[in-house]
Amino acid sequence: MTGKGNGLTCLGTDRSKAGWLTVADQGGNISAHLFPAIQDMLAHFGTDVTIAADVPVGLPSVFPRSAETQAREAVGPRRSSVFMVPLRSAFAFIDYRQALAHHRQQAGKGFSKQAFNIFPAIVDVDRAMQDGLINQSIFYETHPEVCFWAANDYQPLPESKKTTAGQLHRRTILARVLGQDYFPLIRAQFPLKKQAADDDIADALIALWTARRIGAGQAGRFPAVPVYDEQGLDMAIWY
Repeated sequence: MTGKGNGLTCLGTDRSKAGWLTVADQGGNISAHLFPAIQDMLAHFGTDVTIAADVPVGLPSVFPRSAETQAREAVGPRRSSVFMVPLRSAFAFIDYRQALAHHRQQAGKGFSKQAFNIFPAIVDVDRAMQDGLINQSIFYETHPEVCFWAANDYQPLPESKKTTAGQLHRRTILARVLGQDYFPLIRAQFPLKKQAADDDIADALIALWTARRIGAGQAGRFPAVPVYDEQGLDMAIWY
């Protein structure tokens, strides 16, 4: 199933330690930005955009989401990078141990500390959805490992993004699918690793590629048939 985003401006965004690292394509003009919150991104670009973001959209009442189950199967050896999105009820807790105990009681399984660490980013997007600041005609969930799988002719990447070989492989793929290597441009703009780690830059760039595909109606998704959460949000990973 393909998506169709809004506007000529495509944004790929990934949450770094400093905020939302966002790469924009405005009619072929590429720029990079850091925004503290989604609201700041919208204030800058407006809503005539197509945004692909490395953040879950739609929180399940039944665990796990089919989006992650299918994505993990696709990426094979990189499956551990696709964490399972916790139940919506777990987001009421601010302590990991309490959230984990609740989740085990409700779902029979726990969830990773990695997932808990990005609770603020997930809540940022979920609140923006509930408040009507964004909707799923402009804002699409994606996952970098799934997008790299698609950009690599639907073949899993053998190396982790944390290794030198994995980083080089991803940069090679990005240069091919985006037309040039934009990594040095973004690193020069944000020289500090605390602003943007190498993998944050790569993840934002592959999200931009996905936003372009969504805008052109060429993207795929897991699952192909929509599954909605209790708030009516379509829980899908786009690639």
